[in-house]
Amino acid sequence: VAVLDFDVHHGNGTEEGFTPDESLFYGSTHGRDHFPGTGRDPSPCVGDKSLTPLHRRIVNRELTPGPESRADFKICWREILDEME
Repeated sequence: VAVLDFDVHHGNGTEEGFTPDESLFYGSTHGRDHFPGTGRDPSPCVGDKSLTPLHRRIVNRELTPGPESRADFKICWREILDEME
């Protein structure tokens, strides 16, 4: 099961609920410096292929506001989807 969260706020409650269950994946993009201030980017372990998938299944990416955000969004989601593979 995977939750892909793409709104302005980080889903800290969803992430917290997913953390203990190694069969679940959580990927989030959210605005930088928005409430609740969680979901720091980069998530520890993201992209570190020396770690097991268990340690790479919570992926957060903060989006920078402004004109670059559209390209940023695409890059961030490619990274998140790569972690799911």
